[in-house]
Amino acid sequence: MINIDRINLILVLLAALFVPLACSHAVREKLSEKEAAVYRAVIRSSQTREIAISNEAISAFGLAKPEDFRSILPSAPNQAAIDFLEKNRNQFTIENDTDIGEGLILIASRNRTEYLSQLNRLHLVSRVGFDSGGGKAIVYCFYSCQPLCGEGGFFFLEYRDSDWIIVEESEKVKT
Repeated sequence: MINIDRINLILVLLAALFVPLACSHAVREKLSEKEAAVYRAVIRSSQTREIAISNEAISAFGLAKPEDFRSILPSAPNQAAIDFLEKNRNQFTIENDTDIGEGLILIASRNRTEYLSQLNRLHLVSRVGFDSGGGKAIVYCFYSCQPLCGEGGFFFLEYRDSDWIIVEESEKVKT
């Protein structure tokens, strides 16, 4: 049986890969080392080393308030959900390709469309939402293997023993 909601979600995610959603303004700031460390923890085992930041997760999943995360990541703290929503309301602009450690390259915003049009594999990640203590985090990561395959989900992580550990994962979305 075909699940229309799942098909619609997949179509929105595929469209988001090629056309960034309109937003009120782009945010230009430096990516924090703490955010880079969360990306490294989530992508650690992947062979694909290129990532791009995208704010499409909010609209694709209809996330508008912190309570919306309860069904996705029941263990995640409310403050991390609030920070996630705030950081992902607007598109985050990366000026230059940046090495964020462990061989991961953050693709500059202006290079994203060209990179994807060449059918390269890529991780699309959200900005990371942190709790008030900075030791718990929520992030969305979608692995695109172009043109019609990929999977992704939300991750709840905690900082333990000098490393970010994945505590909980949402159900994966596959295309």
